[in-house]
Amino acid sequence: MIRLGLVGCGNVGGIICENIDKISGDCVMYVYDRNPEKRNRMSQISNKIKVCDCVEEMLTLGIDFLIESASRDFVKNTVANFLKNGISIISLSNGILVEEDIRRSLIKSAEEGNSKIYLPGTPPGIDAVLAMKVWGLKSAKYKSLRNLKHPLAQKFGEGEYFKGNVKQAMEVFKTSLNTSASLAEASLGYNETEVEVGFHSYVEGYNLETSVNSEFGKLTVTLEGKLDESSGKFSSLAAVSVIALINKLNSRIVIGI
Repeated sequence: MIRLGLVGCGNVGGIICENIDKISGDCVMYVYDRNPEKRNRMSQISNKIKVCDCVEEMLTLGIDFLIESASRDFVKNTVANFLKNGISIISLSNGILVEEDIRRSLIKSAEEGNSKIYLPGTPPGIDAVLAMKVWGLKSAKYKSLRNLKHPLAQKFGEGEYFKGNVKQAMEVFKTSLNTSASLAEASLGYNETEVEVGFHSYVEGYNLETSVNSEFGKLTVTLEGKLDESSGKFSSLAAVSVIALINKLNSRIVIGI
């Protein structure tokens, strides 16, 4: 049986809980959110979901992985303690890794506890990017286009909203665009990996594009889809990425990198 912890029962955490039966094999998931109503609501979804009254309680439950869908502040302030205690983290707020001192500290904590930091919210085609990196990458870019229903589009209108590198993007997008940080980790780093964000009428929901250029060749991968009706976001993509990663870690046959 795989034992999981989940911190953060918002859009992403809720979708993970709703799809707990898609996790292969037997599992139990302990959940925590600062809002008691949210965490108690998760426990009504499945008898596989148990509620914790505090984060520290999870350190005593023998969990194999802690799924973080809370915030970058949680990663910054709390995750190191889990890593030191041998609990690997599946983090969805990995944009905090742009801060080099925090990145070094978390890696050191993982080394002390012989644990790992997994980043499941990755851009399309990430396995191919990692393979091409062996040959040496010349450029890397993540493009996120969304429709005009997005709140920022409602405020600023149609067109290009941001263009720069990942380090700059993490300063602008304090709680989102963590996927671009995953690409930076996999490719050229935070200063050299490019990001573009825009809002356009021709986009039905979202259009996410990864493009890299290397000695091996060029790669462009695009993922198009509709936004979640309830939240107006694409939380389901991050949630199923977590489930897919857990299934990969729990499988005797591992596909991809």
